[in-house]
Amino acid sequence: MEWQEIIRKLKEYKKAIKGLREKNRFEKGDTLEPSVDLKETRDAYTRIIEQNLEYAEAYISRGTVSRNLGDDCQAIRDYNMAIELNPKSAEAYFGRGIVYQDIGKYYRAIRDYDLSIEEKPKYAEAYNHRGIVYRKLGDYHRAIRDYDRAIEEDPKYVAAYHNRGSAYRIIANYYRAIEDYNKLVELNPEDKKAYTHRGLAYEKLGNNEQAINDFKTAARLGDKVAKHLLKSKRIQ
Repeated sequence: MEWQEIIRKLKEYKKAIKGLREKNRFEKGDTLEPSVDLKETRDAYTRIIEQNLEYAEAYISRGTVSRNLGDDCQAIRDYNMAIELNPKSAEAYFGRGIVYQDIGKYYRAIRDYDLSIEEKPKYAEAYNHRGIVYRKLGDYHRAIRDYDRAIEEDPKYVAAYHNRGSAYRIIANYYRAIEDYNKLVELNPEDKKAYTHRGLAYEKLGNNEQAINDFKTAARLGDKVAKHLLKSKRIQ
């Protein structure tokens, strides 16, 4: 692969990564669009590393590509190498934390998110992902505190509002959940999941009329869960 081709591949990859961050996905590690050839992108980073074996950022980027390829072992090896080269890399700890989170090693993930936050105290994504792990462990109050901090650092962080709203619903704090879904609708009036989840919160509060209105809006926007809920209630 020639250097011009390597540069082109990396530009495509970085553009795709930027798009993912704007989408604010919130459950598992982000996945790239099919248009990005991940294997070629990983090869490009490998060529860069071969030219400079101490380039920590290249290991981080190759680790992220490997994670998106489902190659968790290689991703961890790359993040480990990046950390060895730069023990203060918040991004390397964060990336490794996502891998541990995805494979169910939650306490290791928390430790990496802790280290990431130590190096970068305003790292909204690290707080959000640590909150996700606490939620998976059933520690909803810690999860909510992390979502609070993520939103404090980034008031337009869609994923954190979704996650906090979900945590509030789990602990039956429906009014607070509705506040988060209201904010999501304010940020994006076409957020179909926000309408569906707000409808579920309204339903728990006995406000069936508002719940159905939200389900109808979500269904109109294409949400399958909302469509199923309306069908189960025999509502057109």
